[in-house]
Amino acid sequence: MPFTEIVTPFLPTFPSKRSPPSPKKIALLADAFERNLLRHIENLISAAIGGDPPPSTPIGLSCLSNAVDVLSSIHAEAGVLFSGPSVSGTESILASYLDESVKLLDFCNSVSAEIESLSRRRLLIRFAVHVLSSSSGTGEEKLRRARDSISDWEKENSTPSAAPVDLAPAPRGKISGHGAIYAVGAVSAIVAGSLSAALNGGSSEGCGGVSVSGEFPWADALHRLESAMSGEKERSIGEFVHVDIAVRALAEVLDKGVETETETETEGLSNAVNEVKRAMDELSNGLERLTNAVNGLFRAVLGSRNLALQKFRLCPRKCK
Repeated sequence: MPFTEIVTPFLPTFPSKRSPPSPKKIALLADAFERNLLRHIENLISAAIGGDPPPSTPIGLSCLSNAVDVLSSIHAEAGVLFSGPSVSGTESILASYLDESVKLLDFCNSVSAEIESLSRRRLLIRFAVHVLSSSSGTGEEKLRRARDSISDWEKENSTPSAAPVDLAPAPRGKISGHGAIYAVGAVSAIVAGSLSAALNGGSSEGCGGVSVSGEFPWADALHRLESAMSGEKERSIGEFVHVDIAVRALAEVLDKGVETETETETEGLSNAVNEVKRAMDELSNGLERLTNAVNGLFRAVLGSRNLALQKFRLCPRKCK
């Protein structure tokens, strides 16, 4: 999936004749970032534990998309912090973000590829529905062609292809005073791990955890977020479940017709086809929403990386 709308954000500079920002102003910028970060984390926690659903309850693609949107906002705000003076003298922080964010960009590409694969597999079900809705061909021929297409879908749909993800950030150097940048990486690991597990049918195998020192003011919020979203990792995606149920019900109707070589009851077949159509439309809308969210995250992370890289290059000797 191409990402062509990439814009390098404007990097504000301070004219040499002006006095550098005061320590108080720098502290205010950092504090504002941490407050916003905590707000985003609390929003993610509230969304994850809303209603306290059991692991067997599917999670909607809209919920996952909203979590990705929140993560995009966090990275965009990190970029604003990079563009200001509050990260001066912290080369290790910038270098750490540059290293860790590459993993997140790779993850975005991985999710985009999985969505593309899901879209291709959907064509098999679309074809089955088209055949059954067509006025051409004999009844038995239509049933067999549709059933063959569903069989192909069942084979391709048996094994999830989304790779597990471990984005747990590794602190580099002293991160006191700028630990919120580390928190950005930790939140990324938690959200990406939940999305990866959901795309793998509720399997969190290969998704690493996040270790956070209790010295940071946001440590408790991160631990609560990881605990809340650990339940998300065990939940399958609702739209996938609905499609699976609808397609299997249609397959049962077709199997009865094929086995007996008689016309399947018109009303029963029509209802089964319509249910598949509804489930497929729901899935298509959910995947489109998730695609837009992942694209937005990719652009936000890339923009913040550009700002971090520019700041990194501006003071290669001072930032040590």
